[in-house]
Amino acid sequence: MAKKVLVVYHSQGGNTEAAARVVAEGVQSVEGVEPVLKRASDADADDLRPGEEE
Repeated sequence: MAKKVLVVYHSQGGNTEAAARVVAEGVQSVEGVEPVLKRASDADADDLRPGEEE
C-alpha cells in the first residue's frame, strides 16, 4: 500500500498551483509514495485522517 502525501494549496493567479504541482511531481518520484493534490476549498478534515492500512 502506497503512503500518501497531501498537498493543499490556494491559488488566485496560478503561481501557487503551479508550485503545488511541482511538489506533487516530486512526491510521485519517490517509490511507494502517492501525492494527493487538492485546492484548499476542496480539502476537509477527512483528508487529514490517516487511511486504513491493509
